[in-house]
Amino acid sequence: MKKKIYLDIDVMSFWHVGSGMGRGADADALVLKDAQGLPYLPGRTLKGLLREGLYSCEEAGAVPLGRTEELFGTLAEQGNPAGTTPGCLRFDDARISEEERHWLASSEGTDYVEDFYAPFASTKLDDKGMAKDESLRTIELA
Repeated sequence: MKKKIYLDIDVMSFWHVGSGMGRGADADALVLKDAQGLPYLPGRTLKGLLREGLYSCEEAGAVPLGRTEELFGTLAEQGNPAGTTPGCLRFDDARISEEERHWLASSEGTDYVEDFYAPFASTKLDDKGMAKDESLRTIELA
């Protein structure tokens, strides 16, 4: 019997799920966005985060051994991507609610879409605390 469970996800700080794209000198890495220009968490990413959390609980003895593989499946061995077995859980993408998406697409909300994003710059420092040449990197955060 299939059963759907919906999760509400509250993101409490900046995050970055990369699109694999950049924007020239402006940003080296952009956040993954849907067709409406809104950030989302791919089901594959969400599954991996939850899998890692459950596995940590399993290692700490808070969850019975084998529960992670039962729910999420087995991981591929190095060099053998076909050697996995599926778990019993499936994940869809995590997206902003339909009500909020509708408002953001309206004439009143459209100007707020850009407020979902902020640039974050960092650079590598040498032993003396000085910035290394050509190490400035800017990423877009959601």
